[in-house]
Amino acid sequence: MNRLTLLRRLAGAWLTDRRQFRFAALPRTCPICGYHGMFVSVGHPPRWAARCLGCGSRERHRLLHLWITEGGGNRLDGKRILHFAPEKVVMRQMRGNPLYETADLMQPGVTHKVDITAVALPDESYDVVMAHHVLEHIPDDKQAMR
Repeated sequence: MNRLTLLRRLAGAWLTDRRQFRFAALPRTCPICGYHGMFVSVGHPPRWAARCLGCGSRERHRLLHLWITEGGGNRLDGKRILHFAPEKVVMRQMRGNPLYETADLMQPGVTHKVDITAVALPDESYDVVMAHHVLEHIPDDKQAMR
């Protein structure tokens, strides 16, 4: 882990919500990067101890990692994956996986520039579709899930 990145994340957390530093934080260990220490707040309203200072992961990323690696393997090995509104943490984990593709209507640098409610890709093209914190922003979420 880069010390400068750690300090930048710590300073950002302090500027965002100083209250989280009033109390002693329980040290935690990130299953993704192995960082052990204080986690900081994220979100509005802030969720304290939610973001890893090492890799920037949030609760959902760590839970996904634990599910993928449960039992010592990788549940996504050999699976075609389409990830809507991809997060940097997950993209870093999937780096080098030729079966991992990204999609978004607005985000630059994705594999597919598509609207989640009108995906013009063939049916059954992917084994796994990820959409973390996406559907609550879609007016017709049922159409997106179809």
